[in-house]
Amino acid sequence: MANNSKAPKTRSASPLKYWREVMGGKYLIGNGIRRNIKYLLLIILLVILYISNRYMCQQAMLEGKALSDTLTDRRYKALTAQGQLKRATLRSQVEENLADSTIRTPEKPAFVLPR
Repeated sequence: MANNSKAPKTRSASPLKYWREVMGGKYLIGNGIRRNIKYLLLIILLVILYISNRYMCQQAMLEGKALSDTLTDRRYKALTAQGQLKRATLRSQVEENLADSTIRTPEKPAFVLPR
């Protein structure tokens, strides 16, 4: 049988030569890459947009968390101030604070309503 020229060729080149060709860009300037350069650029653009969108989303989430923490802190402070104000304005507390002054709680009404 004669040597058939249609038989698949095996790579007889050394791996070093193959990597030189890959790193040299032989496959990047091939027809397959040139025909699909628009799609590759589109994929690269979409990856860049995805990364930037994720970054902006993370920044917005961090800002929202910081604002939420600030709101919670201010609510606690307002609740504390409200409690102190209620305690300070209790009748017994006011009378206790006025004990050394001349102002007294009246024993009888200021005027009598006619019936």
